[in-house]
Amino acid sequence: MTPFIKKIILPVLFFVGFVLLYVHNLSRSVYGGDIGDLVTAAAVGGVAHPPGYPLFTLLGFLLVHIPFLAFSPAFAVGLISAFSASLGLVCFYTITYLLTKRKLASGISTLVLGFSFLYWFYSEIAEVFALNVFFALLLFLFALLYRKTKKTFLLFFLLFFVGLSCTHHQTIILLFPSLLLLIGKNLIFLTRRNYLFVLYYVLLFILGFSPYLYVVIASSHNPVINWDTVHNIPSFLHLVLRRDYGTFQAGVFEDHSIGQRFITIKVYLQYLLFQETIPVVFLSLLGMWRLFVKDKIVCFSLLLAWILTGPFFLTYAAFPLTGGFFLGTYERFVLLSFVLSLIPFGVGLVYFSEYLSRFLPKRNYAILFQLVFLFIPIMLFFYNFPKTNLSQLMIGDTYAKDFLDTLPPHAVLLISGDTQIFNTWYVHYALHDRPDILLYNIGAAPLQDTLIAPQLVGVSSKEKFEKLLHTFMILQGKRPIFSTSQYQPKSGEKIIWVPYGTSYRMFLQGDTLPTKEEFRKSALSLLGSMHIPSKKDMEEVVFHNLTIGEIPTYYSNNLIATGTFAYSQYQDTQTALDFYQKAKEIAPTNARAYNALSIIDAAMGNRCEEIVTNLTTSLSLDRLQEFPYVLLYSTYATCLKDTNAAENVKKEFVNVFQKDFQKELESVTADVQSLQKQ
Repeated sequence: MTPFIKKIILPVLFFVGFVLLYVHNLSRSVYGGDIGDLVTAAAVGGVAHPPGYPLFTLLGFLLVHIPFLAFSPAFAVGLISAFSASLGLVCFYTITYLLTKRKLASGISTLVLGFSFLYWFYSEIAEVFALNVFFALLLFLFALLYRKTKKTFLLFFLLFFVGLSCTHHQTIILLFPSLLLLIGKNLIFLTRRNYLFVLYYVLLFILGFSPYLYVVIASSHNPVINWDTVHNIPSFLHLVLRRDYGTFQAGVFEDHSIGQRFITIKVYLQYLLFQETIPVVFLSLLGMWRLFVKDKIVCFSLLLAWILTGPFFLTYAAFPLTGGFFLGTYERFVLLSFVLSLIPFGVGLVYFSEYLSRFLPKRNYAILFQLVFLFIPIMLFFYNFPKTNLSQLMIGDTYAKDFLDTLPPHAVLLISGDTQIFNTWYVHYALHDRPDILLYNIGAAPLQDTLIAPQLVGVSSKEKFEKLLHTFMILQGKRPIFSTSQYQPKSGEKIIWVPYGTSYRMFLQGDTLPTKEEFRKSALSLLGSMHIPSKKDMEEVVFHNLTIGEIPTYYSNNLIATGTFAYSQYQDTQTALDFYQKAKEIAPTNARAYNALSIIDAAMGNRCEEIVTNLTTSLSLDRLQEFPYVLLYSTYATCLKDTNAAENVKKEFVNVFQKDFQKELESVTADVQSLQKQ
């Protein structure tokens, strides 16, 4: 066996083994979050949400149109993640080997990363983060190799892939200061020595940006997924610079105080500790110290990369740490810094094992000490396999089908919310389900559609929403209009939104609403036709992952809306109770279900204990709700005559919200009395 074969055999085995594992567990469905947008854009040859992700979308387009992968576009595009993650592990192994010169320690480190939940999970969904991590590891590897060998061709590859990585995910720029720290001195020397090198560098860097040509070409064909409709330089820059969200913002979130940002760092560090385990964190810190002793530049470059991609970015982005959707968003941006934090682990493992072996008669005991740490990846494998086996999880597809398949022929559906919009796009446009239905993301409607284009000529962006809503109100006489949100025009005739399964049906004032019996019959029929996960399904750990774990809550909220309408419109207490109980059963952690039950208990009277139980449960799930405190206070004070308990609730409310409790009490009391009169 040649020396070259000996060098590559272990990396090749890692690549093949992890590809097989990741592809086996790969999601066959659209899952949730941004995936539906990315996969649908790839399937229809469109442009994904800003900054467009042209490289990912182009690769996805090619994979979707390979015949033997056509059974599931989500699976085909997800292969990008599976192969990127596996190649990333090869890069990770090589980086660790360059730093340790120990195959066993490098192999154990690679297994720890490959079986860790975050890395494993994002290798199995059609998201952009596995490819972004691969680029980060590849760039760091090229920089280390160039620093060691000073071979110019490595610098050429590095600059090309720097440009290419910028066409994928813009957080990669947080790694650039570390790359400059590794190669900066040599780069300056080369550019001073030969100006021709500068031309090569610039050309290769620009060549890396070539995938953005896909955006221009794809957008010119007016695909159904065509964010920002690129047709000139300003619209191109609008997309690339993410001006829809704010160029220097991670998203449109509430501004956070300094104290809340410190909480973000605390949560991040706790999350890393939980994901990596205490032994891995200890050896990573030990490895960082060892790198500092051996090569300060490498140590500082790695530390800088971790700080910028982890604590700095997450504090700057200030993702809300509430609800599964936002926590899922936060989690995916932890991934890059998580991977970087594991690079010193192998260094620490080698130093720790060799240090211990000094006290034993045979130096080869160091290998034995390293083998002991194999229990970590073995433990991670068995613990995380059930959580990451997404191959049979179809709730992302079936949830979207419940929006479409329950609607009457030729309906119009106004849709909002990332998972709701993007999953439904995928099922409708990529899987070709219910082509008779017209879909509208009311915040970014396709203006070329003949139903609404004439009404929107010359309309400013500020007026567009109102104009669209009035257009659909006029259209309501010709086509049944449904919406996932209860929109109301600012002026003119109001809309009555009647719950209809996972959406609401539009009625105008003067329209004949369903009778009490018609509404109940329709609601029960729709409930029976939906693909709501069973209690047994929800017991599987794979359902507990963030983002997808929110879908049962979405169903639950739809049932709450149905129950509320049954009671407020028809005074149908039994239907309301039935749907509220079902909502609680579907999503036991949905605080809104317990609030709804407490309201109807209050309206029925003499159900004090039930009210206290439901409100206490609601607050245990989410303490940042104002309403439960106020109704709980009123229940203790007027129903149970427990003044001490009432005062304790009042004090807690004031401590949490710093608001006038009396005003909130008067408002809630008026609402409850209104219900009781009905």
